[in-house]
Amino acid sequence: MPVTGFDLPPPIYDHRPSIPVIEHILSLEEVTKTCTPFLPPLPLGQSWLGCNLHRFVDGKEFCIIYRVANDRVKRHEQGHCNGWAGDHPSVEQVAKQAAELEFRKQEAYLKGKQNAVIAQAAEVKRDLMREVIVATPKRTLPQTPVLHPNTTNGLLPWPDNAPVTDLKQVLGIAK
Repeated sequence: MPVTGFDLPPPIYDHRPSIPVIEHILSLEEVTKTCTPFLPPLPLGQSWLGCNLHRFVDGKEFCIIYRVANDRVKRHEQGHCNGWAGDHPSVEQVAKQAAELEFRKQEAYLKGKQNAVIAQAAEVKRDLMREVIVATPKRTLPQTPVLHPNTTNGLLPWPDNAPVTDLKQVLGIAK
């Protein structure tokens, strides 16, 4: 945090950190020397009042604070340990981000609900179709007479009630 700013974090971040904190209270020169490698360059004549680093050891997170002896700087750096972003969003910006996150969560929840309703409707439709198929009476197709060739002469059978003269005429034409 540069000398020109003693901004306090938004209330959501302005509390004792829930993770272990290792705090080093140093002189202004020592803070600047320690923090400069981790932070963006400052304009000429400005110094860092504090900085913090998040580290993990054996899977546990902790926060290391390097700062000058000032309570506002302490609260500022603890805010970073609690998740306050390095670009120092204001209370309004944090509230807007939280509202957007909540909106996205609700949107995802509703989308999931919508997909569940669509799936349930498809299942009901499948069940109804099964009932319609089961309830529809079986339709039988008209039976086509099967013609078996006459086994003695290999000809198709001629109806028994056909006039003989017609048969002779048909057979004569066919020759």
